[in-house]
Amino acid sequence: MPYESTGSLSEERIEQLWSELIEQRFGGGNRSAVASAAGATAAPLTVPELASRLCVTASKAYRLLEGGAVPGAFKTFPHLAKSRWYIPADAPEQFLARGRA
Repeated sequence: MPYESTGSLSEERIEQLWSELIEQRFGGGNRSAVASAAGATAAPLTVPELASRLCVTASKAYRLLEGGAVPGAFKTFPHLAKSRWYIPADAPEQFLARGRA
């Protein structure tokens, strides 16, 4: 995918880029397809859902994500500051199994 300026991305364009990324990585354009392709039984988590499952604040969850402490989580567009996080449904259990809370 060619590089695009991040200055004026509309919400529609971000959604389109998100769908393209999911299709490229997992062969599907929706969250349930991502979950099945990734081997999970549920859809990916949001950051607030991750925070509540780990019993931490949302800002702490973001710090854990940025630090690479959450297994399987990645930014969909790492070069964008407000990129969405893909967090597998089983990531909190794997994180807690590591004993890093």
